[in-house]
Amino acid sequence: MEDFRETISPGTMLGKCKILQVLGKGGMGIVYLGYHDGLKSEVAIKVLHTDSEEHLQNFFREAKAIARLQHPNIMKIYDIEYDSESQKHYIVAQLVAGKTLDIVLKEKGALDPLYALNIIEETAKGLSYAHQMGIIHRDIKPGNIMLDQEGHVKITDFGLAYSMDMDNPITSKIMGTPNYIAPEQCQTDAKLDGRTDIYALGGTFYHLLAGVPPFHGHYDVRELVRLHLTESPQPLEQVATNVPSGLIKCIRKMMAKDPAERFANCEALLEHLQNLKLVLKKVVCPRCGQENSVAQVFDCPR
Repeated sequence: MEDFRETISPGTMLGKCKILQVLGKGGMGIVYLGYHDGLKSEVAIKVLHTDSEEHLQNFFREAKAIARLQHPNIMKIYDIEYDSESQKHYIVAQLVAGKTLDIVLKEKGALDPLYALNIIEETAKGLSYAHQMGIIHRDIKPGNIMLDQEGHVKITDFGLAYSMDMDNPITSKIMGTPNYIAPEQCQTDAKLDGRTDIYALGGTFYHLLAGVPPFHGHYDVRELVRLHLTESPQPLEQVATNVPSGLIKCIRKMMAKDPAERFANCEALLEHLQNLKLVLKKVVCPRCGQENSVAQVFDCPR
C-alpha cells in the first residue's frame, strides 16, 4: 500500500492554490484540501503521484472527461494544471462536503430501500448525462459516489473514463473495481457502452440494500472476475429480507451477464426506478386519510 511520504506540505503554493491538508488518495494520486486564490474558495486538488506514461494518460483522461461534464450530480472541475517548479500535474475540482457511500455503508450498514433507490436514481441521472456526452465512467462503486451535506449525489473519479467517440481502450489489464466490474470489462474483445456502468450501478445498488457487495468473501481479483463472468450473486432476498421484490428484479436486470438483457440505457432505467418509487413512497391519501403508496393514492376509490 502506498503511503503519504511524498505529500506536499501545508502552506505550499501549487499554482494559484495553497495546500491546506491531505484529504485522501485515489488510485492515481493524492487529494488535498486547498484554497484557490482566483476562485476565493476552498477546492479539492488531485495531484498525480507518479510520472509514468500510463498514469499520465489516465490522469488527463479523467480531467478532460470531467471538464466536459456540467451536471448537478457530477463533481465539477475548474482547472487542469502543471506546476513547473514542483513538476506536478494536478486537477483543481469542486470541494464536496459530505461522505462517499462506502463510508456511509461502514457507518450505517444496509440502507432503507427507498433511501437507496433515491441515491441510485440521482446517480443514474448523472450517468445518463455523461453517456449522452459520450463518456462512460467504467468504475462506478460506493467509493466513487459522494453524498453532499444536503444528501445529493456527486459522482467522482472519472480516472478510467473514456469517450465513446474514440476507439475502445480495452487491454489485457482489468479496468474497474473487481467487486462491481461488468463481465464485458473482463473480455478483451468486448465493446463497452452505457450498459457497462448500469451493471456496476446494479452492483452498488445491491451493496446499499444488502450491506455487502454482490460477491462478498475472501476472493482475489481473478476469482472475482470469474464470478462476474459466470456466476450470479447470492439472491438479494436471502441477504436482506426487507427489500421489495420490485427492487430485487430491477437489480437482477441491471446485473444481467449479457448487456442486451440489461436496461438499454440510463433513461430506461430511470423510468423504471421512478415507477418503483410510486410503489414504495408512502403519503397520506387526501381521500381516505390512510398512509399508502403514491400509486395506491391515485387508485383510491373514495
